[in-house]
Amino acid sequence: MDKLPFELSKYHHVRKVNDWCNRQHILFETEANFNSWYKRYIWSQNCEICLAEYKNSADRQIDHCHETLLPRAVCCRKCNARRKDKEINVNNKLGMKYIWEDTYSTCSPDINGVRKHYTFEIRRLIDGKYKRIIIRKRRSLEEIIKVRDDWVASHPQYFT
Repeated sequence: MDKLPFELSKYHHVRKVNDWCNRQHILFETEANFNSWYKRYIWSQNCEICLAEYKNSADRQIDHCHETLLPRAVCCRKCNARRKDKEINVNNKLGMKYIWEDTYSTCSPDINGVRKHYTFEIRRLIDGKYKRIIIRKRRSLEEIIKVRDDWVASHPQYFT
């Protein structure tokens, strides 16, 4: 193969293993499968979805299905963010769209100095930047589900 048009750091491969497999939970069936995706990633110069040239190294990403965790494409950040299955974050332990549980320290503790609340948030990519459309916090899961459902029903323009 020809020489890459840019230098890779000494530990680039190791960092990608950690980033993709541990942090983003992308599932590669075998080590050979990982290596083929890694080569596809480092040699990719254009987004496989929109065909745009990458602006910088951070713009190049591995898109993956958040249900099966399998990789789908090497793409730009913008195309990766537009995928519909991004609405449930892989770190969302509740498995509910747009809702997650937060804990925080407080001076008036509920249990062991920690208080819980639930957050409902919608962000959209507007002019190349994520902008928060709405954020609401409630103490109970039932309350935040009602807030979410009411808001989604009254703002269909964000979901078409």
